[in-house]
Amino acid sequence: MLVALFASPSFGQAIRRPAEFHPGEGSRFTVEEEIVFGDKGADLVVSRGWPVHDAELERYANSVLSKLVANAPAYARSYHYRVSFLFGVSKTITGYANGHIIIMLPILREFSDENEFATVLAHEIGHIALRHGGILQTIIDQCNADTDEMRKRSASDKEIEVRSHAYSEDYFAKAQHHEFEADAFGIQLALAAGYDPRSATKWLDRHNESDTAHPPGGIRAESMRLEMTAYLTAHPEWQPELLDKKAYSAFLLHAFRLKGPRYK
Repeated sequence: MLVALFASPSFGQAIRRPAEFHPGEGSRFTVEEEIVFGDKGADLVVSRGWPVHDAELERYANSVLSKLVANAPAYARSYHYRVSFLFGVSKTITGYANGHIIIMLPILREFSDENEFATVLAHEIGHIALRHGGILQTIIDQCNADTDEMRKRSASDKEIEVRSHAYSEDYFAKAQHHEFEADAFGIQLALAAGYDPRSATKWLDRHNESDTAHPPGGIRAESMRLEMTAYLTAHPEWQPELLDKKAYSAFLLHAFRLKGPRYK
């Protein structure tokens, strides 16, 4: 798992809509090394959690994922993508660098239909395919190496603090940019797969929370609308696929009939 140990700056960087994607730009790791990190991170989370072993739940979620991956660019298809679920109380979906996407069951209540669910999965595919984890880990490693060198030459605590803060600012600026980039990638992918992600932007409008690594939902929603406009202008023939609304409802109902260790 790739974890930052930096102090958190306030949100404030202006981030432009990405004109094009550059997977792994700034990462010192190979794709294979990043996949190893992803294996370790995902395995650790699963080993510490309460896995949901339910074939019906995984079948539906992975069918949506497979549809997205089939429409992804070639560089995004070199991962072993799969979805698994954990019981718990948090509302998170996390994509790991090995293609494993882990979903906490409570977040499923947040999505009204398959379009929203697919758009969020497409966002996580974006983080994986664009190799955001390796880029951020590179900053952490550079910070650690730099500050270690400063200590060897007896730099003052103040000098080390200033240098660490500079890395911190870079880390969180890139993390925020990555959210916009994964949003743009996810919108393009969802649309290419026939999904209609417009409701996902409304969801972000409603959930306008932010933190140091996630810009406010309203700003991200506006960026996603710009991305949709650009895509639809370039693809005037696009039509959303008609979805079986009952399928997602059945999936959701089944998910919340399951009882895990925390609920016994």
